[in-house]
Amino acid sequence: LRVTFKSIGSEVIQVANYATGGKYLPHVDAVHTDLGIFNPIEKMAGDRLATFMFYLSNIELGGGTAFPALGVVARPIPGSALFWFNLNPDGSVDARTVHGGCPVLYGNKWVANKWVRSNAQMFTYECPRDGSSNQHFYNKYFKLI
Repeated sequence: LRVTFKSIGSEVIQVANYATGGKYLPHVDAVHTDLGIFNPIEKMAGDRLATFMFYLSNIELGGGTAFPALGVVARPIPGSALFWFNLNPDGSVDARTVHGGCPVLYGNKWVANKWVRSNAQMFTYECPRDGSSNQHFYNKYFKLI
């Protein structure tokens, strides 16, 4: 997989630790810029277009990342990573990206997350393969700025 994004359009890497019993309830990574529940700096950056999640540690039991709508649970293997787009080509949240951290049953789970924001990717984000335009997506965000 080769994905090219401009680094200015991404957030600082977030590192998180989940001890035994630690979990993260199901959620989406998009910040819902269309609902106006974000600060002015986020407005300039746009929504979270994509997520990279890196597994940094070996978890002895539990701690997977579940995507309920897809019926998938990714096992945390040190050195592996997940990647997904959070938004549809029109800028709406892709409901299939709802995910959560399953409880760590034994051990410690260390992950790092890198979120890529949408506005800086305007000229690098590939157009949809179905022939539709993603211009509506960018028009929506630039009207908010």
